[in-house]
Amino acid sequence: MFNAIKILYIEDDKVAAIYACKKLDKYGYVVDIARDGKEGLSKLEKNTYDLVAVDYLLPDMNGLQVLQVLAKNKLKIPIIMITGTGDEQIAVEAMKLGATDYLIKDIKNNYLELLPGIIKSELEKQKLKIKKQATEKALAHTLAELEIILDNSLLGIAFFDDGRTFIRVNRKLEEIFGYSENELKGCTTEILYSSPQNYKRIEKESFSIIKKGETYENEHQMRRKDGTLFLCRFLIKATYSTDLSNTYVWNLEDVTKQRQAVETMRLTATVFEVSTEGIIVTDAQNHIIMSNPAFTTITGYTAEEVLGKKPNMLKSGHHKAYFYEVMWKSLIETGRWRGEVWNRRKTGEIYLVWTSIAVLRNSNNQIIQHVGVFSDITQRKEAENLIWRQANYDALTDLPNRTLFTDRLSQAMRTSKREQNPLAVMFIDLDHFKWVNDNLGHEAGDKLLQETAKRLNTSVRDSDTVARLGGDEFTIILLQIDTISDVKIIAKRILDNFSEPFMINNQEIGIGASIGISFFPEHGDDVENLLKNADIAMYQAKEGGRNNFCFFEG
Repeated sequence: MFNAIKILYIEDDKVAAIYACKKLDKYGYVVDIARDGKEGLSKLEKNTYDLVAVDYLLPDMNGLQVLQVLAKNKLKIPIIMITGTGDEQIAVEAMKLGATDYLIKDIKNNYLELLPGIIKSELEKQKLKIKKQATEKALAHTLAELEIILDNSLLGIAFFDDGRTFIRVNRKLEEIFGYSENELKGCTTEILYSSPQNYKRIEKESFSIIKKGETYENEHQMRRKDGTLFLCRFLIKATYSTDLSNTYVWNLEDVTKQRQAVETMRLTATVFEVSTEGIIVTDAQNHIIMSNPAFTTITGYTAEEVLGKKPNMLKSGHHKAYFYEVMWKSLIETGRWRGEVWNRRKTGEIYLVWTSIAVLRNSNNQIIQHVGVFSDITQRKEAENLIWRQANYDALTDLPNRTLFTDRLSQAMRTSKREQNPLAVMFIDLDHFKWVNDNLGHEAGDKLLQETAKRLNTSVRDSDTVARLGGDEFTIILLQIDTISDVKIIAKRILDNFSEPFMINNQEIGIGASIGISFFPEHGDDVENLLKNADIAMYQAKEGGRNNFCFFEG
């Protein structure tokens, strides 16, 4: 599949950036523009590009400073520095900092005409560089394989005589002990033992077996040239020549890492057991083969109960099939998936978990296991939702507050503009509300506001939004307005609902409402103006006798 070349162009000149995009688009390049150095560095952290072009003069830092950061981060893609006429010294400094080429901003010669050619040249050089690196890597690998073959073994091998004196050693043994073959020749094997006492003990122990024609095999602590001790596995055998002299062969390997690996596995098993996060492992067919105690704590199912079953036994029914299709698509394509999942405990309780799933593959890229790690975030999510609701809803009436109203109106205006469907905003103010507070008290006033919210909600459609801005001021967003008559019907319905007295503390209270109405986009193309004009219309309704509605007339 063809992958488009992605280029990051750090340029604060909007005209030059646009022209460069158009120019490079003809060559099939995908260009991402950054307006300053910080934006460019941020994009490089978040995205992958094939080439970077950076202008020297930027509003927040110059091009050389950008290159210094890129050099520190070891960016391994071509970088073109674009400098002004007369800035050749800057170009030289840029090359020192890692730029692979530069372009002089010569307006007379229309420097941007040269940019595609320079980019093509740099990309080709980059391809050659990558190819060369791959070739060198392959060659090094081949040489390493030949070296292994020449050394005839991945084990350390040494030959020594009856006097325990080294005759020859292979490269692996040199690597293990840190001595060269020349340093060991003529020395006895004692030089490699951890102490003279161990040398005498092990030599006596091993030669009593070797002289019988058997192979001595054991593990002992040995000493490297630098003095460090390590665990070594021995195989020692004698060979016999025609002159009846003996030659002895060591086959040995450093098993320190193997023992450390065993210890690591032990620690991993401990972490698996004591982790507070639930962990399950499934086979290639997604049958559970292992689970930890935290899994039982969170789900209520024991390891025996889930063994051989599939994780979908935990499904809550809250997610549709598409959700799981996306999950499996990500696992197959990327090898991992993370996200929130609603599950069901053994008790039937629904809970929310943050889940990370990874795919394990063998050397043939075949899936062999899946590992899932999850934590119960139900309480945390509930707390987050509570905080969000407190920030976006009025505590008294449970209606959206000014913040949420503004957000919803902004979204509605964008939708209205895109779909060419008008919308209306109502600004509602209660008539004589102050009298209630002054004469019946604020508690009665609060109850009246709560009842007002209920009546407003019953007066509108499901698609509309009723909000409280503060005090006795309410707003309504009316969507899907076909004609002005639709708005009039809702306005009259509100006034009719307010014509019925409110029963507050066993006392009937008659109160009306004044409604101002503005339309988008006729009466404002932003939230502030649309709301202000509805407010003006509301005051016009009050001046017209209250308990009435009025459309804004700009």
